[in-house]
Amino acid sequence: EEEEEEEKQNTSVASTHDDNDEEEDLNSQMESVSVSHSGHGVDVRSTRSGWLTIQTPRKTLSRKGGKKERYFCLDENGTLWYAANAIGDHVADYELSQITSVQEHEGQPLQFSIVIKDKKKGLHLTARTEEDARNWILSIRKAQKSASKGGFGNHTSGSALLF
Repeated sequence: EEEEEEEKQNTSVASTHDDNDEEEDLNSQMESVSVSHSGHGVDVRSTRSGWLTIQTPRKTLSRKGGKKERYFCLDENGTLWYAANAIGDHVADYELSQITSVQEHEGQPLQFSIVIKDKKKGLHLTARTEEDARNWILSIRKAQKSASKGGFGNHTSGSALLF
């Protein structure tokens, strides 16, 4: 009887150990999937949408500038646009080929600027969180790379660009 009791305990301990190993293996697999999918915790997609605050310059004495929250969208066609709300008419549209660079503001992690070709002033933007700002910057840069390689709007061939 003592041998049976000891064998049951050993089996129970081994089973618990196996369960812990399986859970650790599963967690390890999930971490590696999460890291490989999201780029080490950073959400890098070539499309993105959300709210950003735009700093608008003063246009005239009667029309003051200021900070205005706008809905921005980097769409699958390679266009960055923004509107007063998510379903309203676009205030402005920019093709990725018009964007010359995305600049981070040192010491101001929520802010970044988008430099537009042939425009005196770019878009000076503020995100709600540091992570959101970083994700927007990386997404625009990734979309620019895809566009320069013919990834957006280039549907003449039978191949597809997968992210």
